[in-house]
Amino acid sequence: MKKQLNEIVLEGKSRAAEQTYFRLPQFQLGFDVGKGPSSLISCKDIFLSHLHADHCAGIRSILSERKLRQSSHPLRIYLPLYAKEKLDSILQLWQELDRREYDYQLIGVEHGKDFWIRPHLRVRAFSLYHRIPTFGYTLYQKKQTLPPLHRSKSQQELLQLQQEGVPNFQTHEVPLLSYFTDTTIQALEEYPHVFQSSILILECTFWEADHHKFAEKTGHIHLQDIAQRASSFQNDYLVLIHVSLRYSPKRVRALAKEILPPTLQKKLILWLE
Repeated sequence: MKKQLNEIVLEGKSRAAEQTYFRLPQFQLGFDVGKGPSSLISCKDIFLSHLHADHCAGIRSILSERKLRQSSHPLRIYLPLYAKEKLDSILQLWQELDRREYDYQLIGVEHGKDFWIRPHLRVRAFSLYHRIPTFGYTLYQKKQTLPPLHRSKSQQELLQLQQEGVPNFQTHEVPLLSYFTDTTIQALEEYPHVFQSSILILECTFWEADHHKFAEKTGHIHLQDIAQRASSFQNDYLVLIHVSLRYSPKRVRALAKEILPPTLQKKLILWLE
C-alpha cells in the first residue's frame, strides 16, 4: 500500500501477527521491517519498535539481500537497548551460515533519546506500553521560514538584507510524523505531542465492542479508546494500523463509520494491507 500524505510518501503493510513495516522513500527511512520486503533495502536508517516477529523477522533477509546487491552504505538499525547484543549474536550466526559479512550498525534506543539521521532530520524515541520493551518514534524536520517582519518585503529587499548580514530566515522544527505501534492508549496520554504531528501512525488492533478485554490483556489499543479522545487529534492524517486479521476490511470500514465522529473520519486512513 502506498499513500501521498502532504509532502510525505508512505509505503508499507500492516496487519497484526502477520507483518508491519513502513518506508519513507524520500528520507531513506524505515519503521519496522515485517517479513523483510526488498523495498526496505534502499533505507539508510530503520527504527524497530520492538522485537516481536511480525515487526522484525525480516531483518536478516534485508541484510543478506543488501549484500548481494552490493549496497553502498551500511544499514543503521535502531532497536531497544536490551536487545542490541542479543540481536547482534543472532546476526553473527546468520553470517556464518550465509558465509557473507553483512554491513550494518546496531544502535540501542532509550526513552527520550534523539537521533540526528540527517542534518535536518531528528528522530526522538519514547517508551510505549506493551508486553515487551517497545518504542514509538517522532520524526522532526528543520525548516526555514521568513519571520513575520520580512514577509511583506520584495525579493530585492531580502537580498539587500542578506548582503548587510541581516538574517532573512528563522529556523524551527516541525513534527512530521509519529509512529506508535503495539501499545496501550496510555502512551497517547503521556506523550500529547503526537497529536500535533502532521501524520500520526497509530496501532488499533481491536475493533468489536466486546473485544476491549483483549486489548487490555495483550497491550494494544481498541477503537473505542480512539473514539473517546477524538477531539484531541489535531493531526492532518490519522493512519490506523496493526488491525487484527480477525476483522475483514469491510467490517473495519463499517465500524470506523459507525463509531468515529465525522471530524475524525475526514483525516482517517485505514491501513488494511
